[in-house]
Amino acid sequence: MQPAPRTLFEKIWERHKVVERDGQTLLYIDRHYIHDGSRRAFEMLAEKGLKLRRPDLRPSPTPRRAPWSTRSSATRSSTA
Repeated sequence: MQPAPRTLFEKIWERHKVVERDGQTLLYIDRHYIHDGSRRAFEMLAEKGLKLRRPDLRPSPTPRRAPWSTRSSATRSSTA
């Protein structure tokens, strides 16, 4: 009898599980994606004196926001 098929989530969870105790699981996170909302999370780690184990695995996507100061000047009409 073959084991039941697993979802992608279950496969990823199993591959990243370090230890499981009392219904809680410690996972190894192999990527730290930085976006506008995560800056504070990384600041909190620094405040607690905690470091990323692999800072080389911290890709940062290109910001998608344009600064308003240059954006407004670019859209202003010279005749207005």
